[in-house]
Amino acid sequence: MGLLKIQGAIRLEQFWPRGKSESDASKIKITVADDAFEYKADIKANFKKTYVFNSAYVPYQRKKQKIVKRGNQLVVCLQGVDAPELHYSLYGPTPQKHPTRRGNLNSFDYESLIQASNAIEYRQPMAETAVYELLEFLNKGAKGGEIPCTFVCNANHPADVCDKYGRLVGSLYVVVNKKEVHINQWLLENSLAFTAFYSGMSVELIAQLADVAEKAAQK
Repeated sequence: MGLLKIQGAIRLEQFWPRGKSESDASKIKITVADDAFEYKADIKANFKKTYVFNSAYVPYQRKKQKIVKRGNQLVVCLQGVDAPELHYSLYGPTPQKHPTRRGNLNSFDYESLIQASNAIEYRQPMAETAVYELLEFLNKGAKGGEIPCTFVCNANHPADVCDKYGRLVGSLYVVVNKKEVHINQWLLENSLAFTAFYSGMSVELIAQLADVAEKAAQK
């Protein structure tokens, strides 16, 4: 299995309460340079620069979701973990008939309700803890409002690293107090996220994160 490595920085202004945050503690924006991507085909090979992602995109709902977004930013998802979402909106198709009785909705402007609700940011207070604690931890290793980071993804092909929204899926590392910290694992160790496993993950990583989560639950 090949390995993609990305060097970048996490701007702390994105996190609640300083910012709105992308969604939750398991989805983070990383600012990168044009030459931030390196790849090696196997464990014995050396990393080499790759520029395939600079103009790459994934198709989603007849649109192109760019991998490198405005401001040279990536949105990354931390594999193996999931945290409560900080905010959400109402989604779904507009019903043509009343859900409990026959008839139409002419007397009730449902579409206006949906539009008004989507303009409101609903917050789940329990989710704020994960985002806030992550911000406080990253702040210990930050300078000038940002902290350097390394993001790695297992991949044999560029399409292996992205989900349908154009987010890269992998593991995030930062240095805090001169110690490298695996943020995916840190969230589980501190009971700030749940495990979320899927077939694309290695058996070794699944076992590692499952063990960390079990020990955290026992505490």
